[in-house]
Amino acid sequence: MVNRRCVVDVAASNVRIMSVVDDDPEIIKGMIDGMGNAGLKQDTISYKYLMTCYCKNGMMDEAKEVYDKLEENCCNPNVATFRTFVYYLCRNERFETGYKVFK
Repeated sequence: MVNRRCVVDVAASNVRIMSVVDDDPEIIKGMIDGMGNAGLKQDTISYKYLMTCYCKNGMMDEAKEVYDKLEENCCNPNVATFRTFVYYLCRNERFETGYKVFK
């Protein structure tokens, strides 16, 4: 994109992250760090994709850590973030944690 003189913004970066959400979470963490290095402010969607990737890889404790730190990163959990996290908690039989998030 940069070679074609297109401006890379947060939305474009999130689309790139979305394309690798089924891969290794470290790839997404690197992409999120790269956004910050490029002067872009990561948003709730950026972290939702990281959380989803952790969930898809069965790394529920790491996903909860991302969820818990959303506000610390100046991001507010939204309906999609909440729904995704509760869905994967239940799917991984972490009902008690899902209930606490729901409350």
